[in-house]
Amino acid sequence: MKTKLFFISLILGFSQMYAQVNLSQGLIAAYPMDGNPLDTSGSSYHGTTVGNMQLDTNRFGQPNEAYHFDGQSYIQVLDKTALKGGPNIMFSFAFWFKPEEFSGNRPIISKFLNDPNKDWGIRMLNGFMDFGSEKNYSTYDCMEDSLSIKIYDWNFCVVSVEGASSQVNIWINGLKTKSCNTFNSAKSAVTSADVEIGRNSYAGHHFEGSMDYILIYNRVLTPAEINVLYTHSIDIKEFSTIDFKIYPNPASNHLSVDGDLEGIHQYQVLDMGGKKVFSGLVSGDEVLEVDISSLPKGGYLLSLLSDESIVAKKIFYKD
Repeated sequence: MKTKLFFISLILGFSQMYAQVNLSQGLIAAYPMDGNPLDTSGSSYHGTTVGNMQLDTNRFGQPNEAYHFDGQSYIQVLDKTALKGGPNIMFSFAFWFKPEEFSGNRPIISKFLNDPNKDWGIRMLNGFMDFGSEKNYSTYDCMEDSLSIKIYDWNFCVVSVEGASSQVNIWINGLKTKSCNTFNSAKSAVTSADVEIGRNSYAGHHFEGSMDYILIYNRVLTPAEINVLYTHSIDIKEFSTIDFKIYPNPASNHLSVDGDLEGIHQYQVLDMGGKKVFSGLVSGDEVLEVDISSLPKGGYLLSLLSDESIVAKKIFYKD
């Protein structure tokens, strides 16, 4: 089972240059796909598996931590106001996927009604990633010009769309592969269609392959945030308002951790690859003191562990 990660506040950069990245901001749906299709963002936009959906090995090689789509099975999420398209459409979709078939129309996630009105949809068309929408038979597509997706391998994709700026961007494996500034939000409808993962019901199209982790935001992700999602090995699982302070930050020899530490029994210091450097026990709910004098200069993650969750913050260590 993946470890639950409730909140991440990341400080990027070194020396005097660092900026905050809050990957819980604007998150409206999160599907880890680790044994169920539940939404762990807090919105409760839970999905339902349809057909012979099978668990699969995820991108980290962990069994039963992803879903395999056999060309007939899919996940259905009931229509929600926050997931609708229309003139004010603004979304970022981030997901890991491993395709087994390139030919034809291979839907990833879409909200397409069987009618001339369609909110939005993301799909592979003969191996090229595409974003599309339609209103009153007037269609829009933003599709890659060159093939960037690897078949039978894990790929990370982010598609962002912002109606107000007429902008659609497609990122594959950390690189922007297509940017369209011709999006007309008048071609995105507001419909009662359900969201489908791995299927386009009105046309009978299906995805073949595996998916692991789908995140939906109601804002455009920045390049720095996309890089964190692509390169970071710790999963974003669940978020809450659990809060604690780390000070000083940057620090030289010692860190203090202050907050509601009740139920926390251990802390871990991880490098940026997610490898544990050292750990220690936490007793009581007093201020936790962590000796980091032995660490080389650089950035690290401090994780606080309870029986059910991890609360993690990246710290910046400076000599």
